[in-house]
Amino acid sequence: MILKLALLPWVEMQLLSTSTATLNAYGVEWIKILENTLVIVEAGKMEAVTNGEWRASICRCLMIILNEKKSSKLVCLVTIYHLIIFFTL
Repeated sequence: MILKLALLPWVEMQLLSTSTATLNAYGVEWIKILENTLVIVEAGKMEAVTNGEWRASICRCLMIILNEKKSSKLVCLVTIYHLIIFFTL
C-alpha cells in the first residue's frame, strides 16, 4: 500500500510545501506518521523495490521537520533515536 500510493514522496512534498508555523505546530504528528510507516512496512520488500530510497526519503522528511521545529526538539530526537535503532536491527 505504501508503494502503490507513493506515501513517502507525498509526505515529503507536503512537508516541503508546508509553512514554518504549521511545521512547528504539527512536527511531532508528522514524525509519528513516519514512525508508524516504519512499524508496518516490510523492510526487505521496501529495500528491494526502492533500492534504499525509502530510507533516504524518511531521513529527508525528518531533516525538514527538525530544521523548522522550534519546540519539542527533545521529543523529535528521542523518536529519531528509536528510528535509528529500528533501521539497525
